[in-house]
Amino acid sequence: MNKKETIEKMWAETFGDSSEWRRWFFDNVYNDDEALILVRDGSAVSSMLLQKYIFRFCGREMACGYIAGANTRRNLRGKGYMCQLMKDALSESYARGEIFVSLIPASDSLYFFYDRFGFATVVYVDVERYTSLHDFGPGDNYIEVEPTYDILHYLENEKTTAIIHTPEQWKHVIADVALDKGRISAVTDKEGIPAALAVAVERNGEVKVKFLAVKGDEQSAGDAVLGHLRKKFGNKPIEVWASTSNEPRSPRLRSRSMMRIVDAHSVLSAIAAANIRMRQVIALHDPQIPANNGYYIIKDGECRQLERTMRPVTLDIDVTTLTSIIFSSPQIGSVFGFDSTRPSLDLMLD
Repeated sequence: MNKKETIEKMWAETFGDSSEWRRWFFDNVYNDDEALILVRDGSAVSSMLLQKYIFRFCGREMACGYIAGANTRRNLRGKGYMCQLMKDALSESYARGEIFVSLIPASDSLYFFYDRFGFATVVYVDVERYTSLHDFGPGDNYIEVEPTYDILHYLENEKTTAIIHTPEQWKHVIADVALDKGRISAVTDKEGIPAALAVAVERNGEVKVKFLAVKGDEQSAGDAVLGHLRKKFGNKPIEVWASTSNEPRSPRLRSRSMMRIVDAHSVLSAIAAANIRMRQVIALHDPQIPANNGYYIIKDGECRQLERTMRPVTLDIDVTTLTSIIFSSPQIGSVFGFDSTRPSLDLMLD
């Protein structure tokens, strides 16, 4: 059995995806170069995909890995195999030149597992709920149009810290939504400028909008696109996973996914270049990626990494804490001298 067949068989044993979806995924999305397998005694015991994405951060587009389909054979769990594969994945991500790596835990308990490897819970959704009687308004100022990649790209470019999809990845999203019998809606203003795009599926009589992108602060555009989705699904309750605001906390926030710094020097260099007045001496500790250990001197728009320094340290932290700080709200980041912002990790095939 080759690598692709081995991983597909392990997915069939582990996950509850339909055979139709699994066949589509392995025929169209799967890539041998992104597949990792842990072998013991001649047999595959654990596997995952380390997929390649683009992440916008501090005005730059950076390579970002995405861990998908992490699994261990049922009768071999509890032996530390996934721990070893996670370490292998981090080494591979660093070797590939990725700056960040991300994942969406399959269950709440796994947040604690991934925390052991330097991941921080930094991606949240702001959950909004509407009853079947809610009126989204007429939306007369917006025109429903075909949801194209150009519209998605325009709206993703509105975000400063987010995954940026390629045209090929957008094709995968469209196919995934179709297989899930979901709907995608988009609206422009009357001048044809993209205003909002939403992706929704139906679950147990409720519509779940798992992606909503709106231009600027045009709440009316969001209402318009949700109104069009309601027409397609009928009068059902709607739950919206909206992008989080940069407020310190909200009672509606729900943890969605985790991220980790892979290349600390590149991250801190980007931060330094975007904040030329920043002054920091950071002692960073990373037990998984030794190349990240050291002292980072941030001054005059540049970052230098040293093995030792006599300068007073302003922050002595591990990689998980650094990830949490740079991806926190501006109010929290300012306490540590960072211009922080919350990230978005949308439309992943999870």
